[in-house]
Amino acid sequence: MSDSSIYKLVNKRYLLALSIIFVLLLGHYFSYQWMLEEDSRLQEELITGSRLLDNWSRGSFLLYFWEYKDRVITRQKIERQMSLIDSLCSEPRGDKPGLFSPIKEQSKQLLNSIHHFAGQNFPSEWAFKLQKQNILHKIEGVTATISRHIFNVRYQIEDHKKSAEKLSLILLIAELIFLQLILIFLLRPVARKTDALFKKLEREKEEAVNANNAKSLYLSTMSHEIRTPLNGVLAMTDLLMETDLSFEQRDYLGIIQASGKDLLSVISDILDFSRLESNQLELMEMNFSLKQLLEKVLENFEDEARDKGIQLMYYSEPEVPEYITGDPKRLSQILMNLLSNALKFTRDGEIFIRTSIQSGENDNSEILFAVSDTGMGIPEDRLDSLFQPFKQIRNSIEKRFEGTGLGLALSARLVELMSGSIWVESEINKGSTFYFSIPLRTDGQMASAPPLPAVDEDVSLPEEPLVHTPETTAPEGMQILLAEDNTINQRLMERLMERIGYKLDIARDGREAVEMARKKRYNIIFMDLQMPELDGLQATRRILSEAPENKPFIIAMTANVSQEDRDLCLQAGMVDYIAKPISLEKVKEMISRFEK
Repeated sequence: MSDSSIYKLVNKRYLLALSIIFVLLLGHYFSYQWMLEEDSRLQEELITGSRLLDNWSRGSFLLYFWEYKDRVITRQKIERQMSLIDSLCSEPRGDKPGLFSPIKEQSKQLLNSIHHFAGQNFPSEWAFKLQKQNILHKIEGVTATISRHIFNVRYQIEDHKKSAEKLSLILLIAELIFLQLILIFLLRPVARKTDALFKKLEREKEEAVNANNAKSLYLSTMSHEIRTPLNGVLAMTDLLMETDLSFEQRDYLGIIQASGKDLLSVISDILDFSRLESNQLELMEMNFSLKQLLEKVLENFEDEARDKGIQLMYYSEPEVPEYITGDPKRLSQILMNLLSNALKFTRDGEIFIRTSIQSGENDNSEILFAVSDTGMGIPEDRLDSLFQPFKQIRNSIEKRFEGTGLGLALSARLVELMSGSIWVESEINKGSTFYFSIPLRTDGQMASAPPLPAVDEDVSLPEEPLVHTPETTAPEGMQILLAEDNTINQRLMERLMERIGYKLDIARDGREAVEMARKKRYNIIFMDLQMPELDGLQATRRILSEAPENKPFIIAMTANVSQEDRDLCLQAGMVDYIAKPISLEKVKEMISRFEK
């Protein structure tokens, strides 16, 4: 993957900044080394000058005693002193002038004078003293010169220290200034570009979120629009199946019914996956029977398994509790996707569901589900892409199985939403086993549990009304109103009510429903949410606000069911809702709940 432009810019500016800082540090290092060498040289000259001054003092002291000593002995001593001074004057100083350079000629002349003085005979004592006095003056002059030079060296050392401190301070200030310039001219443009890029990413993220929300709204609307005619197809097929038909006609209707249910399943998967992608799908929390759920899931595949000669089985380990807490609808959806996938890829043999308890993270217990089949197996190089959306397992010659490739991806997302994990093990021509685990949660053992919702509904509907309603006795002849703008759904509900034995009044929009509720007391009102004039929520609020004490039970009827829709229905005053496509069993169950 190529580096981004911002990375290249930062890297280039960073290398340039490092180069400049390195040059500054290198200059600082060499200047510091030069100061150390200069200080060492001056200190050495100071020590050497002190030695020379001491030698000159001793030499002059000996000369003072010449008038009391033998001249020959004194001459030998002077020669040794001359040799010592000559040695000090000729000390090597490398490529720099030494301390004796300024007095070199003066000291040589003095040494020659002393040498000449020691080797000659003076005509009188007065001449000797005069020459001696002259030499002593020269010695004192050289001594004074050396003393001044030593003082100068000490002054140079102090001055050098001050200069070194000043130079160090100047270099430090220069480095800080360069660092500031680096921050201003090198890194600030990077910071500006990074800020601009961040703002651009924020805008793109916001646009992506808005686009995703728009996509979810579009899919939700399209789901409603598609489910409306599909509702009529499936419901009318159910009614037609209960009439006298020939074997051929019943077979054709069975194909229509199965195809309609497959289409409904695809629509539901796409809508659920869209909700998961936009974080709009929420889980329910209820206590349910795991055994009953497994039996209900297997019951949906009995006919298909029987036709293919495949045996369906399940087994729960003894330590698995019968009643657990969670979302039975979504757990059923996961199992049904895995079972549907197993039936699709299994020609004969068996499909087996097994549940057990295992230790999860932080020693918490998890329920492990295993769905095994004896099918064709999955190639190892395809296992990683199984849980990716819109992926299918195909061989290289023919497309053997149809489908959107959403089932496993949707199951993986649902398991993740339940804080669980999912994986698969497979062997070619021997079968596959899909595993998933979810945290075990229980609310205590229950003597009985409410019946599970049908697994083909859009959401888990509660088995009690959404709000508490007082017990009332309906008058003879239950009065039922349908508020629905779609003609097909109107005719469908009329036929369903006739089959149950009830007469149905129909309002074609929300405003007409309000008017009819003013003129007649209805026990139950089936209210579509999306209608012209007034939508179902607005019509519900008006009917309940204008109704007398015995208010009607208003039941939402929509294909666009989500947690948000459920909350809106509750806030508007509805007592329950029924999800499309509507079946005879759903209508019977809902009326029986509120007819007493």
